[in-house]
Amino acid sequence: MFDRSRHAFTIVEMLIAMAVTLLMMVALGRMFQSVGRGMQDSRANVEMSARLRAITFRLKDELSRCTATMTPPQSAGEGAGYLVYYDGPLCDATTMLAEGASALTEDQLVDYRATSRFGDYDDYLAFTAVAEGDAYFTGVVPEYLLGTGSTSTRLVTTTSKYAEIIYWMQPVRDASGIIDRDGDLVPDRMNLHRRVLLIRPDLNNASGYLPPGGTIPGSSPSGVNVPMVMRQYDPSTIPSTGSPQYFYNQSWPANYRQIVEVFQDCDLSVRRQLTSSGLPDGPYVVANSLEDLTKPHNRFAHIRIPGNVGLMSGVGTPTTLTSMPLLDLEGPSAYALAYQANGPLGRRVEQTSGFLSPDYTLRGNRAGEDIILPNVTAFDIRAFDPEAPVLVHVGADGAPGASGSSAVDYGMLGSDDVVVTPTDPGFYTAIRGSSAATSGAFNSSSPWSFVVASNGAFVDLDYVYKACGTVQAPGGVGGNLGTNLANYCNTPFSGLDWFGTSSTFRFPTALAKSGCYMPGKVYPANSPTYPNTDPFFYQPVFDTYADDYEFDGYNQEAPAAAGGTVWYARPATVNATQLANIDEGNDGLDSDNANGVDDVGERETSPPVAARLHALQVQIRIEDQATRQARQMQVTQEFAP
Repeated sequence: MFDRSRHAFTIVEMLIAMAVTLLMMVALGRMFQSVGRGMQDSRANVEMSARLRAITFRLKDELSRCTATMTPPQSAGEGAGYLVYYDGPLCDATTMLAEGASALTEDQLVDYRATSRFGDYDDYLAFTAVAEGDAYFTGVVPEYLLGTGSTSTRLVTTTSKYAEIIYWMQPVRDASGIIDRDGDLVPDRMNLHRRVLLIRPDLNNASGYLPPGGTIPGSSPSGVNVPMVMRQYDPSTIPSTGSPQYFYNQSWPANYRQIVEVFQDCDLSVRRQLTSSGLPDGPYVVANSLEDLTKPHNRFAHIRIPGNVGLMSGVGTPTTLTSMPLLDLEGPSAYALAYQANGPLGRRVEQTSGFLSPDYTLRGNRAGEDIILPNVTAFDIRAFDPEAPVLVHVGADGAPGASGSSAVDYGMLGSDDVVVTPTDPGFYTAIRGSSAATSGAFNSSSPWSFVVASNGAFVDLDYVYKACGTVQAPGGVGGNLGTNLANYCNTPFSGLDWFGTSSTFRFPTALAKSGCYMPGKVYPANSPTYPNTDPFFYQPVFDTYADDYEFDGYNQEAPAAAGGTVWYARPATVNATQLANIDEGNDGLDSDNANGVDDVGERETSPPVAARLHALQVQIRIEDQATRQARQMQVTQEFAP
């Protein structure tokens, strides 16, 4: 008989088998892909955590060895160094408030959508520190400065027991400026920078300054850096000359920023040599001591803007006065300006804000040496304010507690009530609501009610006026906002100056007296009226400061055209009237005929913030761009009284 048994697969069976095999291969491929992605995520997580731990440990260690006392001002001649931090207009919740506010109803407390991975990235921190034991700070200087007889300008390593340490953020740039390919107005990449500038006053020569390195080559293009001489870098000349143009020995005021080039040559803490008039002129620079650094005008990245130049337009002349020392910032960020144009800001973003000028970033052969952490999305510095309000705010159900009708139900276990501080996005809604509930029945017609649960929190400096912050208060307001600010936010670090009734508060008087705020208009006598003009500049800073300006032989006071303190040049011949205006807080006279001899009101300047700094908190957030993972760590440093 014919054998009909089969010895092979049919085409249909082959196709089915191949389909099953392909499905198994796809499943295995997806499994391996998932495992690979998990391994990549884990590796990125470990690497980010390790980088953050290294940086936060270093920052914690350095802050613990800060030489300055945190009760400003420090005594003249004490030689304790300094600590200063600047708080820019952005806050950790800025992008949430800017991008989510239009989609929220007024009574919603929190936008739970992840609107942004970016936080506060425009703060600045600098301080002096002492090395521990034999682990001295190291840096490079031109060899000829070390007194070995060498005339070489090559950079060699040296050490110091004391150093000026600076942390700041800087966006990644190309030839056209800050890189922002996605057009969201936030830089695509930002790096955390750090400079350690050695404090070596022993390197000054017999004349008291650092000598120039050879002959100054005039204003011709030069590819060679000549150290320790004032010069101005002009990168716009590279396309036509092949190398940058350096301008040497320009007269005042054209050279008021030429100190920035010195920091390209070495890791020394240096300052400009002042003339007898007090103007920062002359071609040479001086190596700082700790005592020198108590004074803000001697520090890294601090400049004095000449009268009637730039932001000082309309105030004096370049030969009669300058601003008090200000941070050399490049101007408002694109995101802050867009928020100003499209958002609910109560005032304009200050012009003296933004990132530190890119001129201070190392370039050329040293490019990248000052970068300590890439892909940073937040560098947020906060001060501990012992009186800052901690609010308990009703949640989405619009009632306190689980189902409450009484103020005592706030924060009850199982409720959706939320605790907010001045740095949280919910503070924006809460502080604009009704007055706080105290006792008795809850007012159900007021869904924004809250209670003050406690006091004490880490806050942004000048949080009431922070342009893109959680309060965004204008110069003068009334209603619930004005009442709540007066009752709960008149705290040491809020920036609020309060005069007792709504619509009568203004920017901090102490900040104006320090010269870090210049409103552009003098307040009439006994009037708290806020000026209608935009301020010339506004830089909220905590500064350990020093009372040296009361003993320096120069006149610092507020002219009628400005409203903030400026630094007057000392004439070659000083008459009796001019002499009477110099160092009034230390002249042994009752110059203002009030409150006795040399009282506080007679002082020419004051620290920007008069309160003692109890503790500082620094939050650092980074992102792995390949995996889109983010990690954040924070440093908290408490300072002894």
